[in-house]
Amino acid sequence: MPEPFGGPVRRRHGRRQALRGAAPTPTNAPTDMPPAAMNDEHAVEIDREYDAWLVRLSQTYESVQYCCRYRLGDPALAERAAVEVIAGLLARPQVWQYFGLPFSGRVAKLTEQCLAEVPARAGSSATAAGFDEVRDALAALPPPDRMRFVEMCVEGHDEAALATAMDCSEETARRGWAQTLGRLRDIADRAIGGERDAARLE
Repeated sequence: MPEPFGGPVRRRHGRRQALRGAAPTPTNAPTDMPPAAMNDEHAVEIDREYDAWLVRLSQTYESVQYCCRYRLGDPALAERAAVEVIAGLLARPQVWQYFGLPFSGRVAKLTEQCLAEVPARAGSSATAAGFDEVRDALAALPPPDRMRFVEMCVEGHDEAALATAMDCSEETARRGWAQTLGRLRDIADRAIGGERDAARLE
């Protein structure tokens, strides 16, 4: 049986010192530009944490799929239910900062909802993305989105800390985070398929 809901991700609490050598990004700067203060060492660290999170994502999917296959007795429906659970987690991504009951409770609630709903829609999710497509889309996110995700969803920092990490104004950090959230929710919606909205998963 897969490891339940993934292993721990190394956290970087206390890494809040400003990196030198770059002026803060102006408020009206494009939010997709690489962070000025993101030097090679910092970029490697962010990539390492993001890749560790992708492993946790895959482990969570595998654990949920195992549970759903046992409950539903149908591998195809189990895969679909597990993908929709992942979509629900991506629609509200800051849940990934938690471990133990806060995280597993959210997974359990989504799983029960999808177990109840997915069989009734059997055969109607042909346009929905599979897990491999979802993971590939997440792996392809550009470095600024990866950094925002790690800061906000893995580390659990706020927008002020994000601005410090990215060496920009809080307004620029806020707009950039909204852009990253939009991309995550687009991926989640593709995993649900059709006109449905992943955010409706409670």
